[in-house]
Amino acid sequence: YKIGENTDMLQLFWACCRVVFTTQNIKNAMMDEKFSIPLEYFSFLTPYGKITIDGQDNDNEYSGTNHLLIIDSLGADTYNGSTGATSSITNCASVIIDLSGDDEYIAETEAFPSFGAGVLGCGILLDIEGDDHYKGFYNSQGSGVFGVGLLADYAGNDTYDAVELSQGAGAFGVGICMDYSGDDTYNCYIESQGFGYTWGYGLLYDKEGNDEYIANDTNIINPSPQNTNHNVSLSQGAGYGRRADYLDGHSMSGGCGLLVDDSGDDIYSCGVFGQGVAYWYGIGVLSDKSGDDSYTGLWYVQGATAHFAISLFRDEAGDDHYQAKQATSIGVGHDFSTSWHIDTGGNDQYDCFRVEEDEKGNEVRKEGGLMLGCGNANGIGIFINVGGDDVYDGKSNRMYGGSYIRGDTSPDTIRNEILCLGLFLDVGGNDTYGNEKCVENSSWYKESETRPGIEVGVGMDANSDGEGGKVGYIW
Repeated sequence: YKIGENTDMLQLFWACCRVVFTTQNIKNAMMDEKFSIPLEYFSFLTPYGKITIDGQDNDNEYSGTNHLLIIDSLGADTYNGSTGATSSITNCASVIIDLSGDDEYIAETEAFPSFGAGVLGCGILLDIEGDDHYKGFYNSQGSGVFGVGLLADYAGNDTYDAVELSQGAGAFGVGICMDYSGDDTYNCYIESQGFGYTWGYGLLYDKEGNDEYIANDTNIINPSPQNTNHNVSLSQGAGYGRRADYLDGHSMSGGCGLLVDDSGDDIYSCGVFGQGVAYWYGIGVLSDKSGDDSYTGLWYVQGATAHFAISLFRDEAGDDHYQAKQATSIGVGHDFSTSWHIDTGGNDQYDCFRVEEDEKGNEVRKEGGLMLGCGNANGIGIFINVGGDDVYDGKSNRMYGGSYIRGDTSPDTIRNEILCLGLFLDVGGNDTYGNEKCVENSSWYKESETRPGIEVGVGMDANSDGEGGKVGYIW
């Protein structure tokens, strides 16, 4: 908190931008057809780190923590240590440009940032082609912490492995991970794959390919307060801030985290908090533009927020499958927050329950609770699905446009003054509902008797012209 207060972030970003633009100019010049300078091998030391350029057809290995610039044009190379990353004021910039080959980027220790990470500086990694493997721990693969980190992979079927603050993560900085083609796999645990903390911007962008985004929820290293059998993921488009109103009073508003996938049949999975989610004045966005996609998460997923935050989940096309197993998911805003879940095409399946074993070992279905466009504790939750024959497998009455405020109803509470809204809207298609009260071509409405005009829930199934028929039921 104190370091953040006393850091000149504008000067920091200004300096990092100079490194980013210079690196871009070098890459563009080398990729130009007119580029004819032969790349021989030479290496020399500068006050800011070592510069190494190798144009030989060798399989090289680079390691250490003191590299200013590495340019390698040929071969299947191995990068170890803190290459392409910064970790001290004496090594405030580190850049890798690798032009070809199936390369290995392997961090051998958890102690240092790696591979496109800017910690107290600017770290950049550009890999132009090849099927590459990236393995880091913390602050890796596009991570900015009081700095700017950038990883851009332009071609190949790639694998990304990391633990925390990686794959497009920013905290008091900017972290960007971009992959332009290929069928890629992204593995992490927490605060990754498009994550923004205070004064942070994190972006994971994948242009094309059938990709997998996995926030590990089987090896429990960061148990969730909501369910200790699952990890807090805070990944796949997550904004997060420090809530300290019950600690020391030094709260810090959240940053902005985005995951954007342009095309392909993709798989997303996480534990608690993920897939377009935000907490404590943060902003979280997941945008998937096309493909038949699968989304799986536990709690606070697929367009969900808590405590003064904003989230947007949007899938624009394809036959998609959504699995959210517990409450506050799929377009639910909690505690003065706003959430959007928007799907604009395809025949979609929504599974809003979980299966557990009872004392006798029999499988028992447990309804998910607050889902599918609900507002809770003066939050606003909006669910919109346009087109397609959709299936909503959720039986609970606390779904499909619900609104709930618990607690004190005395005149002097602010919760009696600020709107709590749940909105569920399905337009077009022949849809199936697990709750018998929701039927085709009808609408439903809820308004609290104790908070009229404040606690409001609205639902509608409309035809392709947007007409919802007669009122179906009122809670």
